[in-house]
Amino acid sequence: MSKMRWSMAVLSLLIGLSSLAVLGTNPAEARRNDRRPQAHPDAVRAVSAEDLAATDEWYIVVLKPDAGDAGAFATATARSRGAVVRNVYRSALSGFSARLDATALAALKRDPKVKYVTKNRAVRAPESTPEPAQAFPPTGQTVPVGVERIQAPENPVYQVAMVTPGVDVDVAVIDTGIAQHPDLNIAGGYSCINGGSTQADYDDGSGHGTHVAGTIGAIGDNPIGIVGVAPGARLWAVKVLGADGSGSYADILCGIDWVTENADVIDVANMSLVTQFNVPVDTDDCGVALQDPQHLAICASVEAGVTYVAGAGNDCADAAYYTPAAYPEVITVAAFADSDGMPGRYGDVLDSITCQFEKKVGKGKHKRTRVVGKKPIANADDFGASFSNYGNPVDLMAPGVQILSTYPPALADTFTNRPYVQMSGTSMAAPYVAGAAALIIAANPSYTPAQVKAALITMAERASITNMYVNYPWNFNRPYEYQVPILNVNPNGPWDFEICSRTTTVDC
Repeated sequence: MSKMRWSMAVLSLLIGLSSLAVLGTNPAEARRNDRRPQAHPDAVRAVSAEDLAATDEWYIVVLKPDAGDAGAFATATARSRGAVVRNVYRSALSGFSARLDATALAALKRDPKVKYVTKNRAVRAPESTPEPAQAFPPTGQTVPVGVERIQAPENPVYQVAMVTPGVDVDVAVIDTGIAQHPDLNIAGGYSCINGGSTQADYDDGSGHGTHVAGTIGAIGDNPIGIVGVAPGARLWAVKVLGADGSGSYADILCGIDWVTENADVIDVANMSLVTQFNVPVDTDDCGVALQDPQHLAICASVEAGVTYVAGAGNDCADAAYYTPAAYPEVITVAAFADSDGMPGRYGDVLDSITCQFEKKVGKGKHKRTRVVGKKPIANADDFGASFSNYGNPVDLMAPGVQILSTYPPALADTFTNRPYVQMSGTSMAAPYVAGAAALIIAANPSYTPAQVKAALITMAERASITNMYVNYPWNFNRPYEYQVPILNVNPNGPWDFEICSRTTTVDC
């Protein structure tokens, strides 16, 4: 794909970020759009409803390099061990998911060509309840306040995309699918639920993935709806969750594997989904010690040149216990509330939520979680979102409360006569960063994922510069200040807090 169509205005961004360049070549630099993304025909195999319902008997089998083709190994296992194979992985890792009885499980664990076998895990999209879009004009186009808050309209790539077909970047949405929508540029996709690659296969029966997609890349050069952070970016629907927002590691790995197989097309992958562990998983060994195949797969996908963005989770808890948020290879995003598209805490309070505070008690096998209290917390303007996870894995904060974005037209009648709704969650904050990553890559197509992450953090607002601390009141007895860089994509620098105030006439 050609990146040469951007205007000379983009040069200012290139110059501003040139100090971040390091030696090395991004494996995905020479991307092409002259072939369609693909998956092996046996990547998803049909299984019965009865097999799928036996959740306690499903496992992920990770193979060693000398095991040969994963599909052939899986077929042989099914024939000789009576295994029921669901997914085959060849690109982000070598392995497969299967229903195994005790005999087959023991045999695979002894097999010298098997690296490890681990239990399949449940995955979910953090709960995000759609709400009617407030103060949304019945006609015309609206720039959401979150897009204003991160200063996307000041970015030259965004400006060009508002008058052209769109940002020349490809973003995968690993989620519930994406519904056909007049405000979205859906380039294609794949369903890890049924192995299909048509719109009917990766359609969105939940609304979660479609909402995420709109924040990333709702079209700019049209007169309708909203504008995304990277207007008109090509969106790829990678369906790994069902209409109820639930799924499993097996299908998530399928999605990561598909993205990795097509890393010469896909630039950015957004994962607004979580799996909770009972131990910290923020390790830097790509999941070796914990035998975590998702971490292994994401490491390989990042190495192939794909930038990954993940929501921190919505449990008012330490993100170190949640994947993929805990992985250092991804850009992990917490949420804050913004009601006016500006810093300074001058906007309205958006809503409130009751947070449940827990602590670990006991030792060894007697260790358990005990609820120590509940407390209603308001989502005040420019404060940390009351539901958002936090902690060392968090790299950036982005708007995540009452976010206006696209919604499946077939589901929108419940809320409005227009296919747009408001939703809250770190699921809504992550796509702001995914869209911002697309802006960085459009201006710097040779950047590696590490350079994209560094650029975003360098451009972000900081407490030491902005004097704006984001308040995280997760400590039940005493609120405290939690300082994280705040997403900003203005290459000329973030908001000027010395002059930007509602008490002045300065145009902020």
